[in-house]
Amino acid sequence: MTTVLDYQLNGTILENITEHLETKGWKRRIRSMEDLKQFFGRYPDDKKGNRAAAVELWGYRYSKRMWQLRRLVELLEKSRVTDLPSLREWAHKSC
Repeated sequence: MTTVLDYQLNGTILENITEHLETKGWKRRIRSMEDLKQFFGRYPDDKKGNRAAAVELWGYRYSKRMWQLRRLVELLEKSRVTDLPSLREWAHKSC
């Protein structure tokens, strides 16, 4: 999630998002890409659905960032990146 949030956002917004994730329990409930995909399944992949998902997950109406997160998960799955070691390997090979 940080990949799609931590650019062009000020520190206060990122702190608010972190607090929202903790308060709503998302840090405990979304621990894997499978958990994230299940979350995605609750919302349509359109502007309105992505906005609703963003508000639920982050507390902000960042529909474009939610769209980007969905695409990132798709890319990582196609690249067979499923955990931290495979992410590191994928990143190393892409350099």
